[in-house]
Amino acid sequence: MNLYLVDAQDHEIKFHRTDAPHDTKDKTWVADHIWLDVNHSFFKSIPQELLYGDEIYFKADVEQYPINREDVLEKRNFIWSKTQELNNSIFQNWRAMRKRYKGEQYSIKLASIKAQIKANNAIASQQQKKIKLVDYGLTGIRDIHVARYLPVVQYKTFHRIHYNLKKLKISNYSKWLSRRTIQYKALKQNKH
Repeated sequence: MNLYLVDAQDHEIKFHRTDAPHDTKDKTWVADHIWLDVNHSFFKSIPQELLYGDEIYFKADVEQYPINREDVLEKRNFIWSKTQELNNSIFQNWRAMRKRYKGEQYSIKLASIKAQIKANNAIASQQQKKIKLVDYGLTGIRDIHVARYLPVVQYKTFHRIHYNLKKLKISNYSKWLSRRTIQYKALKQNKH
């Protein structure tokens, strides 16, 4: 799912961040994925099944929540371990060359090495902080409406269904809907 921020007239709201990802039409993504509660009122607002490529509009509130995802933690740890490898290399080079320095030269060079290691650690710490241990979710989803249904890729008897609101509380129904979505996405990609 691609998520875009638009105004009431469906015009894209531009971001000032230079690192924001863009799609093939050069629209700026708000996020590469989102978490949202899809509940009875969500499905009640959608007349027919949503399939891969369809577009919906909605308003929502954004909430931040802490995460402990392994991939994020690994990225942070990787930054620190690479910095420590660099620092160890600098220090080992210093140990191999230290006999060349005498008296005040020795003290100046050692202070320079320590300052470089300290600077490397500060840079690594800043890079780690850029990889935040928080994620964002959407809550209070409201004013949902379908902007565009794409034509369904015809395959055997596959067709768009109407959601069965009575079955929504049954987990098997939700899982079945999810499997349909995944299967349809694969079907659509194989047809192109």
